[in-house]
Amino acid sequence: MVIGSVSGAGQVLLEPVRGQLRLHTLVPVTVRASVLGEQAVAYGVVRHALDALDAAEGRMTAG
Repeated sequence: MVIGSVSGAGQVLLEPVRGQLRLHTLVPVTVRASVLGEQAVAYGVVRHALDALDAAEGRMTAG
């Protein structure tokens, strides 16, 4: 798991998140702050759009 725009909060935020994940997951999850900072949102939007296009293309070619 990568936390983007809140990464400036550092360990203050990450440790509680890690603790909750340990309680609610069956396998260990690595949580670290993103080096992208504020750009993480823009990259996430682009990734989401590309995933949506891939899914739409798959629906068009499946039929």
